[in-house]
Amino acid sequence: MRLPAEWESHECTWMGWPHQKKGWPGRFQEMKYVFGLMAFILTRQCGEKIRILVLDSDHKTEAERILKSMDAHLDMISFHAIETDRSWLRDTAPIFVEDQERKLVGLDFLFNGWNRYSNFQLDNAAKIQIAKIAQAIHREPRLGSQRVILEGGAIDVNERSALLTTEECLLAGKTARHPDWTKDQWEVVFETYFGTTETIWLKFGIRGDDTGGHIDDLARFTSADQIVTLDPKSAKHEQDFHALTANLEVLSNTVYNIVKLPMPDPVIYQGQQLPASYCNFYIGNEAVIVPVFNDPNDYIALGILTEIFDERRVIPFDCRALVWGYGAVHCALMQQPKII
Repeated sequence: MRLPAEWESHECTWMGWPHQKKGWPGRFQEMKYVFGLMAFILTRQCGEKIRILVLDSDHKTEAERILKSMDAHLDMISFHAIETDRSWLRDTAPIFVEDQERKLVGLDFLFNGWNRYSNFQLDNAAKIQIAKIAQAIHREPRLGSQRVILEGGAIDVNERSALLTTEECLLAGKTARHPDWTKDQWEVVFETYFGTTETIWLKFGIRGDDTGGHIDDLARFTSADQIVTLDPKSAKHEQDFHALTANLEVLSNTVYNIVKLPMPDPVIYQGQQLPASYCNFYIGNEAVIVPVFNDPNDYIALGILTEIFDERRVIPFDCRALVWGYGAVHCALMQQPKII
């Protein structure tokens, strides 16, 4: 099997219409319009069809009203009534791969609420329904007899069989998915289900990240031979400085061209630091949606990514409200690759 890189052609993008009020305390009403704006950008500027999960017909009616008011391209949007616990589909939707016969497969990794929250049963049940709608072969990844716990935000790949992840998330952290597993065991999983033969293990995640060190806030492939990562010199907290320095040392010992992105100033809401990162961008068919935070470094990050993605538009997306739910653009979306 092979996990296509995010910049390869998409059949569509999956999104979950927000419904969990506890996910954005005090700011839930904003989320409907934040997701509506994402849908507008995806359909009007990224060339993406969207499949949106809703709870029921009333939820769909609400979504349609908001999407119409925001001029999203409704002809490129379909709705699917599937109950979920949350709207972060990067981590709760199947990870779509292609098999040796060039057929679409929906990998149903177990989701355990990032080993932090207890409400994840609906999210797990939704994967089977999503795979069916996508007309994908449903498969439950295992190592031996054990189901594998993994989220899409924990990994990133290029088209040359390389994968990025972190030790904190999968091995050493308090939320480690399989704390008794070794790197070798994980790499068997990666090779078996994603077709990767090289794994780059970064060390730590950033402060405020409640997933326990997801890679999509830290470092991303932008081509077969290039990785963007956060610049330790831009860190405003000692903990982030040491974590990013350790990660950069790992990357500096690889064959890849490493490009450094700044960090915005810490985003604090109700006394809590949130995981604000320019690495949490989403690569659509025709454009790249980049989180911004009304920070001077927004323009530096956008400039760097505009030079990197010179064949796609780079579109800033204000994530100051969205990140209150401990995620940003990439966390909210999951691509379904086009199998040609």
